[in-house]
Amino acid sequence: MQKALEKLKEKIDEILKFNEVLIINDYDIDSCASASILWRILKVNGIKVEHLTLSKGVEDKIIQELKDKNPEKVVVVDYVPTEELAKELSNFSTTILDHHTHEKHLEILDYYTTGSFDVKYAALSYWLYLVSKEYEIGDIEWLAELGCFWDKCMENTEFYEEDVYSKKMNEMLPFNIFVSYTQIEGAKKMVEIFNNSSDFNQALENIKMDNLYIVAEKKFGEEFEKISNSKKEYPEIYLNIFDVKTEFKHMRVFVDCITYQNSGTHIFILNEVTRYKFSFRTSLDINLVKIIRNLSEKIPDFNGGGHPKACGAMLSNGNIEKFIESFIEEYKKVIP
Repeated sequence: MQKALEKLKEKIDEILKFNEVLIINDYDIDSCASASILWRILKVNGIKVEHLTLSKGVEDKIIQELKDKNPEKVVVVDYVPTEELAKELSNFSTTILDHHTHEKHLEILDYYTTGSFDVKYAALSYWLYLVSKEYEIGDIEWLAELGCFWDKCMENTEFYEEDVYSKKMNEMLPFNIFVSYTQIEGAKKMVEIFNNSSDFNQALENIKMDNLYIVAEKKFGEEFEKISNSKKEYPEIYLNIFDVKTEFKHMRVFVDCITYQNSGTHIFILNEVTRYKFSFRTSLDINLVKIIRNLSEKIPDFNGGGHPKACGAMLSNGNIEKFIESFIEEYKKVIP
C-alpha cells in the first residue's frame, strides 16, 4: 500500500509541473469525487483546471473536444479509454490515474493504476484522499467515503462498519440517482457541486435542490419496483437475472441498489434494440473479470471488463438466450 501511495504522489507531483490541466472523468460517483479531489490539489497549487466528462460510447466526441482544446496536460481519472481514444490521448501529455485491472493497451500512455500493486481493491477517490493529506487541502474524507460506498469497497477502508451499505443507502442514494438519470449532464453538475461544497451535507442539499434530481427521483421510484419484479432466479447456483427497462441514461443506480440488498451473483440486462448492455455483480468469492474475458474470446459480438466483483459488457447482434447459457456454463466452473 505504501508503494502504491508513493507512486501516486510521484504522478501528482509530475502533474503539478504544468500550468494548465484538463481533467477527464467518467460519469460515476467515484470518478466525480476523484476529479474533485484532484481539482482541489491542483487549485491549491495555483494551476488552471478544466473538466470534461465522458462515458462509454461518446469517445468520438471527446476526441474532437481534445483536438479543439489542445490542452497542455490531460489527466484521466477512474476510466479505461478504448484503444482508439488511448491513441488519440498519446498525442498529448496524458496521465491516467486509475484503480481498475491493469490494461496493456494503455501502456502507450503514462498509466498508473493501483491494480498494479498487491493491495486490496478500493475506490480511486480513496487513494487520492490518502495522498491529498500531503497537500493541505482540508477535510475531504466525505468525498472518499462517497466513492468507496458506491464502489462497494468500504470493507477495505477505515469507513467500514457493520451493515454500512443497508444503513447508508437512503443517505447516499440521491447522488447515484442524479448521475444515472442523465449520465454526462448529471456528472458535470456533480463535479461542480463537489468543487463548491465544503462537506457532505452541503453537497447533498445542493443535489436535492436541483430540478434534474427532482425529476429523476420520481422516475426512479416507478422503475425500481418494475425491475425488482422482473427477477429470474437460479437459486441452486446463487444467480439472479434482471430485465432492465428504464428511461435513465444508465442502469447503474438500479444495479447498485438491488446488489446491496441481495447476496449472490446478479446479471442486469438492458435491451437497447441494436445491442444488449450488461452489468454483472457478485458477492461470491469469484473473479467476474476472468469469466467476462473468457466469453469475449469465445463470442465475437461480446466484449466487456471491469473489476473482479463488478463488470460491464455489450453484446451486439447476438442471441441473448444463448449468451446466458454460455455465461452459466463458465460461471458454474468457478462458483464455490
